[in-house]
Amino acid sequence: MRSEGVVPNVVIYSGLIRGLFRAGRLEDAKSTFSEMKESGILPDVVAYSLVIHGMCRGGECEEAKGVFYEMKRKGVRPNLVTYNSMIDGLCGAGRLNEAEEVFHDMIVNRVQPDAITYNSIMHGLLIGHKLEEVRVILGEMKENGIAPTVITFNTLIHHLCQAGELEEAKGTFCVMSSSRVVPDLVTYNSIIDGLCNNGNVKEAKGMFCKMIINGVVPDIFTYHSIIHCLCIGSRWEEVRDLLIDMRRTGNSPNVVTFNLLIRDLRLAGEIEEAKGVLNLMKYHGVIPDRVTYNSIIDGLCNVGKCKEADIIIQEMKNNGINPDLVTYNTVIHGLCNSGKWKEARAVLNEMNKNGISPDLMTYNSLIHGLCQVSELEKAEDVFCEMQSNGVHPNLITYSSIIDGFCNAGQWEKVKDMISEMQINGISPDVITYTSIIRGLSEAGKFEEAEYIFSVMKSDAISPDLFTYNTMIHGLFQNGNWEGAERIVCEMKSIGISPTVVTYNTLIQGFCSIFNWEKAKGVFKEMMKLGITPDATTSDVLVNALKGSEVNQLVAFMIKNGEELEAATEDTDMVSYGVWTTAV
Repeated sequence: MRSEGVVPNVVIYSGLIRGLFRAGRLEDAKSTFSEMKESGILPDVVAYSLVIHGMCRGGECEEAKGVFYEMKRKGVRPNLVTYNSMIDGLCGAGRLNEAEEVFHDMIVNRVQPDAITYNSIMHGLLIGHKLEEVRVILGEMKENGIAPTVITFNTLIHHLCQAGELEEAKGTFCVMSSSRVVPDLVTYNSIIDGLCNNGNVKEAKGMFCKMIINGVVPDIFTYHSIIHCLCIGSRWEEVRDLLIDMRRTGNSPNVVTFNLLIRDLRLAGEIEEAKGVLNLMKYHGVIPDRVTYNSIIDGLCNVGKCKEADIIIQEMKNNGINPDLVTYNTVIHGLCNSGKWKEARAVLNEMNKNGISPDLMTYNSLIHGLCQVSELEKAEDVFCEMQSNGVHPNLITYSSIIDGFCNAGQWEKVKDMISEMQINGISPDVITYTSIIRGLSEAGKFEEAEYIFSVMKSDAISPDLFTYNTMIHGLFQNGNWEGAERIVCEMKSIGISPTVVTYNTLIQGFCSIFNWEKAKGVFKEMMKLGITPDATTSDVLVNALKGSEVNQLVAFMIKNGEELEAATEDTDMVSYGVWTTAV
């Protein structure tokens, strides 16, 4: 500009700064502002406000705050725009105390707040879950004669729905309508999404109809909320109708729509329906992406349908989409859960061949699968392989291998593995300790199991229900029923309630030492607490009954609608009827 004889002034600089901020060129805008000051041109309130607004939008609140106090030192009085920009930036960054200081400064300098000011403060308070203070702000707005805008209501409704305060959100919607503030798409989307997340599909559909009647056209997010809610309720036909309705309102379902639908079907266990969505996508002219295929593959693998998953992978490849790390990890996890470790190993080899590096999840799945089928040497090989490839084991890795060694009674290796994990800064957790206790108990090493139990507690690792049940079972195996009773008292004292598994273990333990009175006492307590006996309870109880009592049990079970398995309809028939009578 100077080379062409144009001498820039504050107006020209301000226009340039505004344009740079709008273009997202934050650093260039700041440099231009500095150049302006170095040229001896004093920024006015417009220039300062532009810079403060741009910096706050760029996430540089601290620097914006410095400019704000600089303008005050230079004698440039902040105006409403300046204050609003500063307050909005601080509130958006969660710096509420500083925003309140600026708001107080605004009042002191007799700059009247407007709806934008209050909207920013409300937004900040709602981010901080300070609902009561928001109500105070709304009251203050009313006292000052400032009418809430659609943004005010939208901000409040959105956060109320997010917080699960649905009734208040609906009440606010009614207040909004009575205040002659017209709800817009954002308003309806927030309310509909809130209703859907709460399972109120009928109300959500009612609100959907209302928005259309009021001339507000739903967008794809509106449909996604309702589709999700319908899926949770397994209302698949209505979902299909809604997909057709989307086209009527100019919202053609896209790949995200179908991916959400597949996810919900998969989570509902409707994997065949999820597979069918691929055909539905073709009907609507939507091309599946990697997320689509990975979601279906995950659903199939989770129910052990790994062969069908492989067919989907082939289709995926045929459509030009290569499997990624997520695909391979899903398949390996599914194969390992099905005991097909050889196939899982082959998939790992394929990964490496295709240049996809296995990660921690890959190795953990394979190690866990190998340990589950007692292929410990191969699990150790994979353990070494992962480390040589720069993947560090975590707690899950160590716990899987330790559990495998415990099951095999390889106690020296268990000790070595615990030492190694501690050297690497990984402390055993409740699962690790429980695995060791269970393994020691099953191996008849009861004293060692009790020792590990005490070490666990001294390491500030709280035993869980499974730990206590394991200890009770082990103590009975060792003939230490008094110790078992002590453990039950301990677990109750720390707020862990015995379950049917606990009571089954106790009853079985007392029956095994012919202490019928103790067994009956436990059964009586169980019934008193309303814990329903299961098949295992019945199996345990029948062993304590005389043959002449079995017929009475069968009659009792039939009367009470118990299912009788063919294999147990003779003297092995079990129920708790006689015991109920006895206690």
